[in-house]
Amino acid sequence: MRERIVELRERALGTNHLDTARAWYNLGEAAQGVNDPARSKIAHEKALRIREQLLGPEHRDTVNSLQELDEALAGAAENAQARGLLERALKMRLKILGPAHPDTAKTQLELGNVFVSLGETNKGEAMRQEALLTFNKEKPKTEEERLEAQDTPLWNAGRYTELIELRKKVYQLRRRKFGAAHVQTGFAAESLALIYNTVGNYAMAESNHLHALDIVTRALSSSVLRGPFLVGTRASKNFKQSWG
Repeated sequence: MRERIVELRERALGTNHLDTARAWYNLGEAAQGVNDPARSKIAHEKALRIREQLLGPEHRDTVNSLQELDEALAGAAENAQARGLLERALKMRLKILGPAHPDTAKTQLELGNVFVSLGETNKGEAMRQEALLTFNKEKPKTEEERLEAQDTPLWNAGRYTELIELRKKVYQLRRRKFGAAHVQTGFAAESLALIYNTVGNYAMAESNHLHALDIVTRALSSSVLRGPFLVGTRASKNFKQSWG
């Protein structure tokens, strides 16, 4: 589905548009979520290229792309390149957000992990501890933020049954907050489809994928594309193979 969104945005807005960059960014996130760092790397590289050109190297969205590209590189065991990107991202975060911001701490934590993986254990551990001190001072999260903070640890631990229940709750929260037809609700449904596909429940995966595709296509057609781009289009029956 995310590939289709990229295609629609490029057709309507062009390849060098911020909404197109956002579509590439979301595709990179989805690919990372199904443990496909190679595809995630390509998508985040495209998003970063657009954002650097249109927003400049110090914009928050550009720095976010830098950090997500780093995660893809780390997933592909390209830690030396990831280190350079994270050092650049941390420099920008410190300049823009300051040392006490949770986004700065997140970058510090990930850079610390990279240092440890490269054998610079003392430097990495010191950076990790500094990041954890910031996290401990962070204000309480919303219910959705609290749930989403548990998503990656559950995925990494292979606790898929718990992850399904968590993503159901996120879907319901977004449905209540944004409405049944909002694109963010569609993205939550797609996240459910991905985890159902992972555990081999292809019927539920297909059902949620089609539901998400319908929401997102309608939302993009009405609010962004404003054209007859396959409203209500059904997905391929080969959903299993598309993410498998």
